[in-house]
Amino acid sequence: MPPLRVDPAVDLYLIDEVAEIAPWSSQFITAMDNLLDSDRIVVAIVGLSPRHPYPNEVRERDDVDLWEVEDQNRGQLLSDVLAWIDGEE
Repeated sequence: MPPLRVDPAVDLYLIDEVAEIAPWSSQFITAMDNLLDSDRIVVAIVGLSPRHPYPNEVRERDDVDLWEVEDQNRGQLLSDVLAWIDGEE
């Protein structure tokens, strides 16, 4: 696997299942922290995980916006996230 790092040619990162990956990879946690500390746009699914504290650490950062996925907002969420991305660029 190539090293996980912030690529200057990439403006937007989509990360799926931070809660599932974090317990298994300290390299992922380091790379994710570097990414979150960068000026890149990051959209990540950060589920709840009783197995590892890292997802909660991500959720508690001052520089993140959180959207809760619920049955009543599931259909609108994609539009909301795309509008947020458009505003960040």
